[in-house]
Amino acid sequence: MQIRIEFPFAATFEFPDPGNNSRELRTYALQAFLMSSGIEVGASVETFQVVSFHGEDNGEFWTIKAEQ
Repeated sequence: MQIRIEFPFAATFEFPDPGNNSRELRTYALQAFLMSSGIEVGASVETFQVVSFHGEDNGEFWTIKAEQ
């Protein structure tokens, strides 16, 4: 499925449907994407978490934050 993020940075990427509503699995996918993408995020990749997500027509929109 396609993932869309708009804040604190904009990104779109593909992620296999995890088959459940786990924020933890989505957080791992987010961190893996950030490590492989080369996006400059201004904080350690490990501090970013998916705090909420909802379905869209062809994927999901994720709300993320960085723990300080």
